[in-house]
Amino acid sequence: SGALLDEDFLKPQAFHKEPTARIGGFVILLLFILFIIFYFIVSGVFLKDYFTITLSLFLLGFLDDLKVKINPTLRLFLMLATLLACINIFSIQINKSGLEFLDSWLENNIFQICFVLLCFLFVINGANLVDGFNGLLAIHFILINSIFLLINIANQNESTAIILFSQIIIVISFLLFNFPKAKIFLGDSGSYLLGTLI
Repeated sequence: SGALLDEDFLKPQAFHKEPTARIGGFVILLLFILFIIFYFIVSGVFLKDYFTITLSLFLLGFLDDLKVKINPTLRLFLMLATLLACINIFSIQINKSGLEFLDSWLENNIFQICFVLLCFLFVINGANLVDGFNGLLAIHFILINSIFLLINIANQNESTAIILFSQIIIVISFLLFNFPKAKIFLGDSGSYLLGTLI
């Protein structure tokens, strides 16, 4: 039995009757890297923040897919450390929330970092929680990104719209092999990757 094969047929969400590869995250990452290279060739802009954050969280989930046992507390610590480093290196901020009281708190640098960190943690772990039924996380991801895409088109943010559109196409490509009958699964690496991209 291979490290990347899901052979747990007894779990509640198991619809598969034969070993299924958990390589969906790896496939999505490869397609996303190809997009980043293409985007760089066309626009001259290297999406280093997207690439670094998604690759870092993908690798953390990939260890679990390889059946490397990591204590949940250690995994949370590694996720926190990775996200904190990325937030500081790439100066990731939320400038406006639409809530006046929250916007005033966001002016405080420590609160800003904690808030962004919590946003990442909730979405990434939420994505991991949603994953389990064939196609559920992928469809969830496509719907959310479609809404973001429409908002960015309406606000004439062409570069962000292109990135979102590419993500939708990549995940639709994966969905063809995951729904209704799964030939491949996302695995933890895939759910962490999609959560990070959201």
